[in-house]
Order: sequence, then structure tokens, then C-alpha cells
Amino acid sequence: MDRRRRLLVASLGTWLAAAASGLAPAPAGGPPPSKTPATAPFVESIDVRAVDVEAVVTDAKGNRVRGLTAADFRLLVDGKEVPIDYFVEVADGQSAPPPPLAAGAAPQAASAPPVPPPAAKDGSGGAVGSSYVVFVDDVFAIGKHRDMVLQQIERDLSLLGPQDRMAVVSFDGKRTALLSGWSGDPASLKLALEAAIHRRAGGGMVLARRRSAQSEEVEEARVLENSGKADMIAMLPSSQVWTAQSYADSVGWTASAAAAVLRGLPRPPGRKVMMLLAGGWPWTGDPRVLAPLVQTANLLGYTLYPINVPGMDAILGAAFDMSEPGPTPQPAFLSNSWQLGAEGALKALAKATGGTVALNREDAFRRVVADTRSFYWLGFSPVWKADDHGHAVRVEVRRPGLQVRSRSGYSDVSTRTAGAMRAESLLLMGGAAADRRLAVELGEPAHPKARGGTLELPISLALPVESLTFVPTGGVYRAEANLSLATLDKRGGRATLPDVRLRLRLPAAPAAGAFARYRTTVKLRRAPQRLVLSVQDAASGAMLWDEVEVRP
Repeated sequence: MDRRRRLLVASLGTWLAAAASGLAPAPAGGPPPSKTPATAPFVESIDVRAVDVEAVVTDAKGNRVRGLTAADFRLLVDGKEVPIDYFVEVADGQSAPPPPLAAGAAPQAASAPPVPPPAAKDGSGGAVGSSYVVFVDDVFAIGKHRDMVLQQIERDLSLLGPQDRMAVVSFDGKRTALLSGWSGDPASLKLALEAAIHRRAGGGMVLARRRSAQSEEVEEARVLENSGKADMIAMLPSSQVWTAQSYADSVGWTASAAAAVLRGLPRPPGRKVMMLLAGGWPWTGDPRVLAPLVQTANLLGYTLYPINVPGMDAILGAAFDMSEPGPTPQPAFLSNSWQLGAEGALKALAKATGGTVALNREDAFRRVVADTRSFYWLGFSPVWKADDHGHAVRVEVRRPGLQVRSRSGYSDVSTRTAGAMRAESLLLMGGAAADRRLAVELGEPAHPKARGGTLELPISLALPVESLTFVPTGGVYRAEANLSLATLDKRGGRATLPDVRLRLRLPAAPAAGAFARYRTTVKLRRAPQRLVLSVQDAASGAMLWDEVEVRP
């Protein structure tokens, strides 16, 4: 069981069920108890029917190749060629119409008649904007390193075109701070970047812990060397390995927070990019740690451009004081596994989504802008099964000698996974104030003085009926909604609870201003924490939410 699960063992308790829910006028002092609907597995629908694939084509010298058509490409999913449903070339931020055929030439047949994506529906060309999310990792970043990158982005804001926009978000290990929503105004974005610079960075503490562990390891090596046991130095446990492992959960939380940002921001048109200012993630190589971010980016059409904020690792080469007299041990652990893991994480994220990684932090934004201005935009419409299966995507060019860079897959997210993603997004990003219309009331915990690590907490919900879609069926009115819950403790540990489908059945049409009642009991870890609840109407997708503080 990983640290996240140990911190917050959270599960749904017994749901109070009945054949129908009761309705009552709007509550005056909180929702009173009432009958509640029978439960069923949570069902979530994400309205993403097409999969966008942005492909960059280069020749043997690395130069961009222009003027290709849909017939020059093969699009393969799980090794099988699929029709290209739409195709357009974007060059220097402009979508270009297909090149004209030479006189008497027969048209090249594509697997399906391609149609342009929404950015150029008429096929005549036009400006294609880029939307850049700047995600600032304050967990691992050292302030001066992070600020150098932010200052460079600030200086290069003039690179944004009229159709471009940017959002700036920081994450401190517990909550995200939306410093700027989507904006194309350089003055507003400059203020947001300045706010990011003034935030506290936690990388100094991480570095201090690494240096302390490294010093202990070096001292152990010296003792072995002086006692004639130099052959045992190679058997010492690497400080870089075990310190990296101790931060494994923090890497997962930061990657999940970046995914929550993509889900929480309004989905923009045009090219979608996340610049991930990573402060040196000690990734252990487990793909499950990065999976939430990769899945979300590919699902929503974002390309990831990770930036290695620290540059060269500060620990590398600093393990030994060469000025001291006497023999200097040269153990095998001098290789820096922390930096190798950090670079591996960034490369994996970029490769999976079709981006590139900047291991050198210089001029990062300028290079990202240059890379995202010109590409080929392909799309296809898979059969969605909502089974959480991953599918490999490969783009090939029929002409020899050309190379293609694009996303490597997409995930067919299940209803359960989608619900957990939405709940965690609300937990970290919050939701719209206008949608905070779910009335939540906490009851007294069962057996409050009982010993143990968990408690059972009664919860009452009041759902405004105008947020639900009631459909007359068989002489009654029915509505379905999806309930998601997530928790966050003061240490930053978080967990999502099992999801629930709410089914409501009424004998008559609901009256305006009425509330549907629902009660349940949740089992939580006995610790102060924040509980976020969201209900989404299954028919319309309308969502309402609320959050409460749990203080056992």
C-alpha cells in the first residue's frame, strides 16, 4: 500500500437506499433527512469523441517538411491503419488549405475524405492559436532556478500572437494556485508570472536532505576505506536511490496536480500545450506514477513540453571534498540516479504526448513557441468503450527518409476513472462559484470516542432539482446523476472515494425550488481533512459541488 493510501484510507460506508427519493422545499437550516435512491456504479461521460494527433515531420537533417497531404500519412492504432477523419497543415500559426492539384493529375486517395478540424472548418486557411499552460512545480524547484525560467518566459511574452493565450498555475504539494486563467494580455500575464516568482519554493529543503544523506554515505565510505574494507563500499545502499524513493509519492501527487489543472481549465481552441516547469522529479521508472498526466493530456489533446528547471543537478560532482588530504574513495554510487530519474520522467512525458523536453532551461518558452507553430493536424474517431484500456498510436509518412514526432497513444478512460479525475480536479483546482450549489451537512460520527485510525461520518446532501434532468418514463419522472468524493489532509495526502450513481424517481414533475435529498455514511481516516463532493447530471452534464472541513 503506497503512502497516499496509508494517509487517507477512505471508502464509502453503507448507503441508505430506497425505491425513490423524497423532495422538499429549499432547506432553511440545512438539508433534513429523507428517503434516498438506490445506488449503482458511477457513470461519467467525457465529451471527447475525436482524437487529435499533432504530427511534426522532419527530414534527415532535422528540417521541417512542408506541403504534405493526407495521402502522405498512415495513421495506425494498435498496429492497424484507421481512416483519417480530418487533416490540415498548420504553418507558422496559419492553417493552410490543401495544395492544388497539377493539371490533369488524379487526386490522391486518403483512407477517408479528410475534413479540416474546428480551427479551419471551411478549409480555406486561417490563424490557429496556441494555448500555453505554464505549470510551476513549487514542490521540488529551487527558487532561483525556477525564477530564471519564469523571467525568461516573461521577457518572451511578445512571442504570443493575436490568437494565442496563456494560463499560469503553481502547485505547492497541497493545492494549486490559479495565478492567471486563459489570457492573451501581456500585462496581466506578467503580473501572474511575477506572483509565481514570489511564491515559496520547497526545493531547498529537498536539496538539503539529499546533501545530508550524501554526506552520511560518504562518511560511511571513508570509514570502510580507512579500516581496509574498501571492497565493501560498493555494497552501501545508495543515498540517491533511497532519497528518491522517499519522494516517490510527491512525484505522483505533482503529476496528478498537473493533470487536474488540464481538466480544471476551460478547454481552449487551437493547439493545446502544457509547459511543465519541473524542479527535478526523482522518478523511479514506474509508469503508473505519470499515467494520470499522460492520460489526461492525450485525452484532452495537450502536448507536454517538460522543462528541467534545475539544469545540471547540484549534487552531481559535489559528493567529495577534493581539498582534503588522504585517499579519496570512488564508489559506484557517484553516478547520480536522482538526475537520471528526473530526466527519464521528462523524456517519458514528452515522448508519450508528442512534445520535446528541455534539459537545458535556457530560452525554453522561445523554443516551445517555435516547435508548436508548424505541424500537421490529423484526427480520427475511435469506438469508445470506456474500459480504461490504452491504445498505441503511430503516425507514418509514406515518403522515405522522413521522421515523424507525435503522441504515442490515448486512453479509453472508464467511467470510474473519469469520476476520480473530476473529483481530484475539484480538490486541487476548486470549481466555479456559481456551481457551488450542493448543500452538504455533516452529522455526528458514529462511535466518536472509539479508538482506531478511521471514523464513520454521516453526510446529508440536498440537490436543487433545477440542476437535474427529470424525464417522464412509464408514468414517473426519472433522473440520474453521478456522485464523486475526494479528500485532502493537511500534509497534502489525498484520496478519491468510490463513485456512486444516484437514481431518482418521482411520481410527479418536481416543483421549482425543491431539493432532492440524499444521505450516506463515509468511512474516513481519523485526521483533519477537506472533503470535496460533486454531483453531475448524467443527461446534461451540469455539475454542482461543495466542500467541507472534517475535524474529528
